[in-house]
Amino acid sequence: MDLPLRTGIEVNSATRATDGKSIDLNTSSGNFITKNLIASSGGQNVPIFPTGADQTQKNILSLHGGTYRNPDQLPNGAVLVVASAQTGIQLTEEIAESGRTTYLSTSKAGRFRRTFRGSDVVQWMLKAGLMTHTPDSLENPEDQFTTQPIASSVDGGKTVSLQALWRSGVKLLGRFERFEGSTAVFRDDLRENIEFGDPFSTKFFGMINGLADKVGAPPIEDDPANNVDPEALAINAPTHLDLEEAGITTIIWTTGFNGDYSWINLEGHSIERNRPVQINGASPAKGLYFIGSPWVRTRASGILYGGVGVDGEAIAGAIAKTIDK
Repeated sequence: MDLPLRTGIEVNSATRATDGKSIDLNTSSGNFITKNLIASSGGQNVPIFPTGADQTQKNILSLHGGTYRNPDQLPNGAVLVVASAQTGIQLTEEIAESGRTTYLSTSKAGRFRRTFRGSDVVQWMLKAGLMTHTPDSLENPEDQFTTQPIASSVDGGKTVSLQALWRSGVKLLGRFERFEGSTAVFRDDLRENIEFGDPFSTKFFGMINGLADKVGAPPIEDDPANNVDPEALAINAPTHLDLEEAGITTIIWTTGFNGDYSWINLEGHSIERNRPVQINGASPAKGLYFIGSPWVRTRASGILYGGVGVDGEAIAGAIAKTIDK
C-alpha cells in the first residue's frame, strides 16, 4: 500500500494539542499532530511478578517467562516454573523434555483437547462462532478476564494437562505463596488445580460435540492427556520446598503481563482492570482508538488470526465517519 511507515521511534506521550481537538505525539523523532490516534501497543508489555518474587535468593536465576528463550540459557540445575497457564505449561514441557528436573507451581486454568473429532480446537471455535462473541454477549461478563485454556503447539499441536506432565516426570506443587529464606512455600491446593481442568474440558467439548455430529465429523479420538488420573489427584505435594536441597538454580515466573498505557495523557482516557476503557475500540477520549488488546470488540480481538483485521476495518470505518468531507 506504500504507506509512510516509520520504525524505531519511541512514543513518549500523547497529549491534547493546543487547538483542543488534535492529539500531540511527543516522540524520539520529534512531535507529530494527528486528529486520530490508534493505539496498537497491545496488552502484554509489562511483566507481572507475584508478591514476594523479589525475595528470591541471590544465588538463583530469577526471570520472567517473557525473557526465557530456551533451556540452554539457564544454568545447570533444576528449574521451578511458577504458574501453569499457557506459557507456564509450554515452558515446563520444553524444559522437562530437555532432561532437566522440573518443578511446576500450579494454578487454576482450563484446558483443551488440542484435536477433537478430526479438527484442531481453534477450527471448532471458529465453526461454533465462539471467536465472535462480544463482551456483552457473555453469560458471565467475568469470562473475558479468565485465564486462557492451556494447549501445546509441539509436534504440530497436542493436548497437555497437569496430570500428563506429572506422568512425564514433572514435579507438581500447589500455588506459590512466598519465600522463607531458601524455602519456597506453596498452597495445599494441587488437587484443586488438577481437578479444575477436567470439567472445563468436558463442558467445552460437550458443547462442540453437537456441532461435530451435524457436520459428520469422525468419532472422538483417544487422548490420554485429557483423561482424569486418580493417581495424579492423590499426589501428596509438599507445601514447603527447600530450593537448595532440591537443586533448583532457576525460577521462571510465567505470571503474565499487563499493558502499558502510561504514555497516554488525554482527558477521558482511563484504565480499568489493566485495560483501556473503550467501546468497540473507541475511547471516551476524542480521537483515541485501541486495537490488538483483549476483547476490544470480540473474543478474537487480542489475536492476529480472526481478530485484528476485522477490528481494523471497523475502527477505520468509524474514523472515516468523523473526517470532514
